[in-house]
Amino acid sequence: MQKILMMLIAIVALNLSAEEISLHTYFSNQTEENFLKVYNHLYKKIKANPKDYDSIISLATLTQLAANNYSNQVKTKIDSLGMREKFLFANFLLQQEKYQEAINIYNKLNKAAPKWSCPWRHKGEAYFDMGKYKEAEQALFKAIEVKKNHFDAYILLAQIQEKMEKYQEALSTLETGLKYEDQNTEKEEITDKDVLVLYARILKENNKTEKYNEIMKKIEKK
Repeated sequence: MQKILMMLIAIVALNLSAEEISLHTYFSNQTEENFLKVYNHLYKKIKANPKDYDSIISLATLTQLAANNYSNQVKTKIDSLGMREKFLFANFLLQQEKYQEAINIYNKLNKAAPKWSCPWRHKGEAYFDMGKYKEAEQALFKAIEVKKNHFDAYILLAQIQEKMEKYQEALSTLETGLKYEDQNTEKEEITDKDVLVLYARILKENNKTEKYNEIMKKIEKK
């Protein structure tokens, strides 16, 4: 990743004068002041011309480079961070598809706060994305054990069990979870249509034709 960023910066720098604010300004001296200087410069250029793809690519490269720097900074302090900060950083790593690194932090949180369901649920997501369905299932079981109404944990568990071809278990899990739909606190992650599509698929896999047709009609109205 670092080599790719350096190549992009070098390409951009070829077309810029030494005096002009550019991506190289931050790369040569990676301070917060220079980050803001370059970010604001590129933002203004993009705002003036939304099709300025040179600036758009430069901005993407700038933010990725800064994210890597801040991420490395956090890693050196991980043991001194509070529970919330550890959880947020693990989620960041999860979004970056750095699954094992995220899992390592979720493990710390599970040990320190075994009754906190969210790290269990997110650890399950990391394992799921890695294709490690058995480990993912166990993490989700734990999330639900410590928080019975953890709606999105049920939804993810049903997806995992579907992948494992445990279709009856998946249906039972999903229908149990639907009882807690009104208590879903992560609406931005799970939409009603997402749930209905999953439900329809699992019903079909269980040969529940009548209920499947009912859910498909609801999907068509979405």
